[in-house]
Amino acid sequence: MTQQSSNKKHKNKNRERKNEAYSITSKLYHFLQSHPDSIIFKKLSGGKTGDYTTGDDEIRLDYRKEIIPTLIHEFIHHLYPDMCE
Repeated sequence: MTQQSSNKKHKNKNRERKNEAYSITSKLYHFLQSHPDSIIFKKLSGGKTGDYTTGDDEIRLDYRKEIIPTLIHEFIHHLYPDMCE
């Protein structure tokens, strides 16, 4: 594989990741706009920082922890319910 070919593959992979990140954040924005009561802040037990249960469309976040990264993480569970932790 040539250096030029390797660079092109790397740029394509970066573009794919950027497009996926944009897609997820756009979907999260629309989810928050259309379901403002679906985000629940509460003290969670068992060391959990957040929780999403497939089907109930509620994301529970521990207000004492990192909110934004946890929100994104739990929203990905909403988008891809079959994906493992």
